Amino acid sequence: MKQKLIALACVVIVPLAFAQKSGTGQSKTGEPATAAMPTAPIVTVAEFTPSESIKVSSTSVVQPVTYKLSKEVSYVDNKGRTVDPSSIRPGTRVQIEMKGKGVDRVVVQAE
Repeated sequence: MKQKLIALACVVIVPLAFAQKSGTGQSKTGEPATAAMPTAPIVTVAEFTPSESIKVSSTSVVQPVTYKLSKEVSYVDNKGRTVDPSSIRPGTRVQIEMKGKGVDRVVVQAE
């Protein structure tokens, strides 16, 4: 009897464990649904060594954090235009984007 109750409980619980949200991947207007992409926070540069590392500080972090830059790092502004890395100085506000182990893109925020 006990085994039957356990089996019945498993039969009831399993569909809930593997439940998927039904849908067609389209919004109610018939357009493809888009997921909200998380954005990286805007931080302030504390130290910057082009092609090596960037040290940033934020109001949400007590100590500055140092990130290693990837070999193919790109420096752009808010509109995607290339920015000269020498224009990045302490106090510059940036957004850091990472896909792998190092920073792949530094987005310089407009002053």
